[in-house]
Parts: sequence; structure tokens; C-alpha cells
Amino acid sequence: MDKSLNTAGVHCQTPASGEEGLISNFGRFCEKLKAERKGRGPATGDDLMLEPGKVVTFSCSGNLRGRINPKQDERFKRNAVKN
Repeated sequence: MDKSLNTAGVHCQTPASGEEGLISNFGRFCEKLKAERKGRGPATGDDLMLEPGKVVTFSCSGNLRGRINPKQDERFKRNAVKN
């Protein structure tokens, strides 16, 4: 990670190309590569090939998931103990 920011108690690291970005107790941002694929022009409806590219994805932390949906979090914890 090339930079770090700490504002109002939130720890955030900005990723360099290809690395993950992490905000503690919030989630993780990842860069993924998309392959060339078929698409359709929105105006004309014609088939075309979309160029490969990069997309950013987000995965929330267990802490955030539990605060948003406590019932789901409890069910997840019970299942994890059984397995």
C-alpha cells in the first residue's frame, strides 16, 4: 500500500495498482480484470465485443454485515460453530 489516511478514527489505505484497499471495520475494495466479452449497443441493439478492462469490487466486513443485519449475522455465527 502506498498511502495511508487516518481521519476521525477511520483507518484507510489506498491501494496501488492491483492491490486491495482496506477500511478497518468497513470493508475491502479489490480490483478485478474483466475479459473481452459479448455485449449489446444500448441505442441500436447491435451485438458487439466489449474490450477487456478493470472493475472495482467491494466486500463488506463481518462487523459491518452484523450491524446492518443482526439476524443474518447470528444465523451465520451459529452455522459456523456447527461446521
